[in-house]
Amino acid sequence: MDAILKTENLGVGYGRRTILHNINLEVAPGSLTALIGANGSGKSTLLRTLSGAQAPTAGTVSIGGTALCGLGKQKLARRLAMVFTDRTGAGALTVRETVEIGRHPYTGPFGRLGPKDKEAVAEALASVGMETYADRLLGTLSDGERQKVMLARALAQDTPLIILDEPTAFLDVAGRLEINRLLRQLADKGRSIILSTHDIASSVDAADTLWIVDCENRHVHSAAKHAAIQSGLLDRAFPTLRFDASTLSFKQ
Repeated sequence: MDAILKTENLGVGYGRRTILHNINLEVAPGSLTALIGANGSGKSTLLRTLSGAQAPTAGTVSIGGTALCGLGKQKLARRLAMVFTDRTGAGALTVRETVEIGRHPYTGPFGRLGPKDKEAVAEALASVGMETYADRLLGTLSDGERQKVMLARALAQDTPLIILDEPTAFLDVAGRLEINRLLRQLADKGRSIILSTHDIASSVDAADTLWIVDCENRHVHSAAKHAAIQSGLLDRAFPTLRFDASTLSFKQ
């Protein structure tokens, strides 16, 4: 099965400064990939590059077999949804209005939602368990509830690939587990998901594949989760920690 996303000799950074280089990665359909690395290692820079938010310093990114640079904004928005780590603003939008923003790649120049768009919004809200919150103002929700709304907006965008930058950053333990469980369920239903995370235990448990930032070599390694621990890749990403497969819960 063809990869949803693929990088070839990718370099990421700013201007002429490359933070990570020679990155060759693939994302399979219906898979959950966890990007793991120390603070400041370049995780967010890599995700912004993969999403087209910033240009690579070298190499290429392709989505669905098409180079990212060859996709216009609308076509890209139909293939990729991005959920950023920032706290979502309160504003005056309701939950439903926020999720409706995800339908903009399909609504034309006037932004009018048709029956199909409204159905997609309703399904997205139901998928994250937020349908009863549809008329609530975003500013009245907890951090965990807002994060679910942002995920629903990405689902309403109806893309095969969703990229999330630290989706559990502001959540408590229960909220992190719930979001990771939800992402696992979405991957099992066919979505391809990439998320960066500091929540190693629960994210590793949910993931199919780990992308591990090797700060020493300024590279990103891809490995199945068991292999990542057994090979010492996690130790290289976090030199002050030591990982043992027996301390983490893995799905069989």
